[in-house]
Amino acid sequence: MIRWDGVPNTIEEWNRDHTLRSAMQYSVVPVFQQIANRIGSERMKKFVDDFDYGNRDIGGAPLDKFWLEGNLRITALEQVRFLRRFLSEDLPVSKRNLELVKDIIPEEKAEGIDIHAKTGTQFKDGKPFLGWLVGWAERGDETSIFAMNIDIHSAAHLAQRWAMSRAIMKRIWAVG
Repeated sequence: MIRWDGVPNTIEEWNRDHTLRSAMQYSVVPVFQQIANRIGSERMKKFVDDFDYGNRDIGGAPLDKFWLEGNLRITALEQVRFLRRFLSEDLPVSKRNLELVKDIIPEEKAEGIDIHAKTGTQFKDGKPFLGWLVGWAERGDETSIFAMNIDIHSAAHLAQRWAMSRAIMKRIWAVG
């Protein structure tokens, strides 16, 4: 359990204690900030390097904001490569920890397809301008890894990340 610091947020779901599962589901930035500070700069840099995650640069912002405002960048293709390593258990962490992370990543079921994914949003001047959904979809023994980016021109676009991904997965498997 990660305790809420009591500081009110505009996102209502953030204003309570969270587990890692609920923090992932609601993208509770203050929880991830607490975790980053607990990990510390040296260990965080080592994890990002060992995972070969994007450009591996955690500088440019305080540690508790490096992924929000700092120099860290990752392309959609790099995200797919990272997820391929994650799913094949080819990361320098225990199998148990990988299984725990797989279990807490939000999941949605759609017509026989299980989609496991994490949303993200990039803001500029306090407004969202880029959204993404990164994850994998399973149907039986088949797995497809994806990283989808969408330009955000209105709040409605944020909700479309899941709908678009569902539609694409259905189409891939309908013709595949």
